[in-house]
Amino acid sequence: MILKLHRLNACFLGLFLAAHLINHLLVAFSPTAHIAAMHAMRVVYRNGIIEPLLLGGLVVQLCLGMALIYNRGKPQGRWAWAQVLSGLYIIIFLAQHVPAVLMARWTLDFDTNIWFASAVVSEIPYLLYFAPYYMLAIIAVFTHIAAALYFRGHLPLARALPVIGITWAMAVVISMMLIGPIPAPYNTYLEISFGKTQPNG
Repeated sequence: MILKLHRLNACFLGLFLAAHLINHLLVAFSPTAHIAAMHAMRVVYRNGIIEPLLLGGLVVQLCLGMALIYNRGKPQGRWAWAQVLSGLYIIIFLAQHVPAVLMARWTLDFDTNIWFASAVVSEIPYLLYFAPYYMLAIIAVFTHIAAALYFRGHLPLARALPVIGITWAMAVVISMMLIGPIPAPYNTYLEISFGKTQPNG
């Protein structure tokens, strides 16, 4: 029952996740295109009805995921380990990322666009943590889906997805690192959040 609910909820959340990942990949082509697409999508996912459903679905998914990990016991085989470890990383990432975004929006009235994410990979020391943090999150999503497909018998796609995930993650994060000078408000956010003292923009 838990597994079935996990899969059904994943289909609902997957629509947003797919749009979110595609939108981030647009940064590799044009930050302007990314921002335009993001604003268009926000009309839908920041709707007063849709956003609470997404956030609620996310909390439910994390709880279901932890229950599945707890109930399955020690993983057997590399695909089982890949499924568990990628799931754990997704839980850890979202438990940090979502509250940070919501806090910036709701308490600082801050626009959490691509500059918000790029600011923390714009220079040392922040990028030493946040570059792997973002890359591993994208890789974990592709790996988690790949493991689910593997256990359902879709072997070629399962083997291809982690490679696609690594390529996607590199394209997104490197594009974020090279996006250009960070606007002043986002340097101010770094100063507020991490005690940065020398803005670079």
